[in-house]
Amino acid sequence: MAEKVRSRREQVLTGVAAVLILGLALWLLLGRSPGTKRVEVPLGRPVTTDNGVVTVLGLDTVRPGTAGTPAPTPDHVVMAIRFRACRSGSAGPIVDLELFRVRTGDVLSPVAGSNTSETPDGCDAGLVYAQVPSGSSPTAVEYEADPVAVWTVP
Repeated sequence: MAEKVRSRREQVLTGVAAVLILGLALWLLLGRSPGTKRVEVPLGRPVTTDNGVVTVLGLDTVRPGTAGTPAPTPDHVVMAIRFRACRSGSAGPIVDLELFRVRTGDVLSPVAGSNTSETPDGCDAGLVYAQVPSGSSPTAVEYEADPVAVWTVP
């Protein structure tokens, strides 16, 4: 049997197609669709998302044993995201707290509990807790809605 010889052009096109497919697969694997926007703002600035208007006011380390907070898992510290979020719904303010994350380098730490209350103006405010790897410095707080809101940590 004779082997089929590929031209240089076919080899280049095949290589480019493979890179594009792998890039799209990695993007989807990371949970980001190509249409998702990111909005970066400093702490204290509100961001309007499809999940309401969300403002991260601060990020603080929680002392172990603080009442109402989760216990730290091994090699982690508990951090509190101070936030305010407003969204009107038939049942009042609805805020998906599971969309909060704390970024440290390439790691996104999910939430591990919360302590919130409704404000007089019908919004939610309070604390969301995340287990962050010990010894790492948080660089951002993210809210994974559309657009993805990113508050940079100074």
